[in-house]
Amino acid sequence: MKTLIPLTVLLTASLAFGNGIAAVDPTVAAEMFKSYDTDGDGMLSKDEAEAEPDLASSFEDGDDNDDGLLSLAEFTKLTVTDE
Repeated sequence: MKTLIPLTVLLTASLAFGNGIAAVDPTVAAEMFKSYDTDGDGMLSKDEAEAEPDLASSFEDGDDNDDGLLSLAEFTKLTVTDE
């Protein structure tokens, strides 16, 4: 079954990563994460991150435990700031 990604999530992802990593709401970050997690395992691989070039280029910085994957917490830390 093909998963449809809501247009608002795609637009927000475009805004968040369009000019590099930008701050987004934690709820939006979770939706973005889910849309990038194409295999549904709850982690983002480097291959999955390649769908968004700015995410791919920030992948190493976000992988806090150096396991080669981004968890939702690591992804959220990359995309959400407390301003």
